[in-house]
This record gives sequence, structure tokens and C-alpha cells, in this order.
Amino acid sequence: PITIPKLIIYADHSVTHQQLVEGEVMVLTAINWELSTITPITVYKAIQHTLSLEQDSKQRRSGSTLLHHCSSNYQYSYLIPSITAAAAIVAADYLSKECQNEKLLENTSKLTGHSKDDIKRLASYTIKLAEDNLELKEIIDKKAVFDRPATPGDVLSVSQQEIIGL
Repeated sequence: PITIPKLIIYADHSVTHQQLVEGEVMVLTAINWELSTITPITVYKAIQHTLSLEQDSKQRRSGSTLLHHCSSNYQYSYLIPSITAAAAIVAADYLSKECQNEKLLENTSKLTGHSKDDIKRLASYTIKLAEDNLELKEIIDKKAVFDRPATPGDVLSVSQQEIIGL
């Protein structure tokens, strides 16, 4: 989150600390203090570190891809976000061929409070959807899609290599 002093700097000192706080309280009061909606993606982001999913692992990227796909599928909209996130983690493990499935399933079950059977059932359904959706399957299978440049310097390097013809 951006701190108040940084916001004041970004606003070129056109507002005071007190004005920002008062404005924030006014907005929060107008929305009845309903700050956010929990989604499967927010649950996934919250528990991925606890499950020790490596930052750049194919499994982690596959889980994120699956969740974004699930968010556009109406059948997932009726489910509790935590079980959708848990199923995506287990399905991504299966699809990425990491196969630490049983340990991961147990840890995910403990973290989310859902039974292993429920998570397995939804993960199986998610895997089937991924395998039936050729475009999604290609995205998960292609490592090159995820090997995009991470920084502007990397982008420049790739562009220069293309120009030079390396």
C-alpha cells in the first residue's frame, strides 16, 4: 500500500495529511467500510507463500492461469473462493508434472479447511476443463509464454537481439 507521505508527494503537496485522512474516511463511510471482496485469486496469493510455491515455478504460474480461467467460468462463481484456490493449486501441481500432490493436497486442505475429497473432486474438474480447453492447455504447457522479459532492460535486450538477428 502507498503511505500517506508518498501520496502527499505524488499530489505535489497540494493536500495535507489531515485532508487525505478525512477524504479516506469519507470514502470508507460512503461504501459502508466494505473494503474488498475475497476472490480465489486473493486466497491463492495469500496461501502460495505458506505452501512454499517457488516464485518462478511453472506450478505457480499454472495455478494463476487456471484461476484466471476459472474466474470466467460461471460454474466456479457459486463456490467458496478458498476451495477454488485450493483446487487450482492441486490441479496446477498435476498439470505441471511436479507431482507432490499428496503432501500438497494435505497442506492445502489444512490451510483452507476443506476436505481432501472436495479439493480433489474440484481439482479433477479443473484439470478436465484445462485439458478440454486447447488454448489454456497450450498456455500451461508452453514455458516460452511465461518467459517474458521482467524488466524494461530485459525488453530492450530482447528488442536489440531481434534487431541484430541473434
